[in-house]
Amino acid sequence: MNDYSVETSIEYKNFSIDFFAKDDLKKKLIYNVTPKVIKKYKCLYCNSEHVTINKFYYINLKNGINDDGYLEIFRVKIVDFKCISKDCKRTFIFDIPFRYKNYRITVGAAKKILNLYKNIQNFAKIEKIVGINEKIVKEICEEK
Repeated sequence: MNDYSVETSIEYKNFSIDFFAKDDLKKKLIYNVTPKVIKKYKCLYCNSEHVTINKFYYINLKNGINDDGYLEIFRVKIVDFKCISKDCKRTFIFDIPFRYKNYRITVGAAKKILNLYKNIQNFAKIEKIVGINEKIVKEICEEK
């Protein structure tokens, strides 16, 4: 069994991923995912450097069940930016590179689902193995 109480931190594509909490009762591991601070941001629409932070919020992305039976959840901090250029005024966020499309799962979880589907082809069984809702499992498998 892994010792998740040890402080761990990894870097991934302008994000810092830190171990946050272990919930033995619900069999969950939670990781905080924070974007690295960049000195200058540019508007995605007008390319202006007149950008400010509008707000922060968090979304949870499931990464599936690990070998120890714990559901891994990435708690991703989203930074909502606002362009303050007088011609634009739009708000935007940057993509999360490890998020699978518009689902609340990681790319790794989606790959695991698709690999399991090659052999199992039963959505309910795959849901139990990866810990991701059967409806989402079905949608991902039917996309391919």
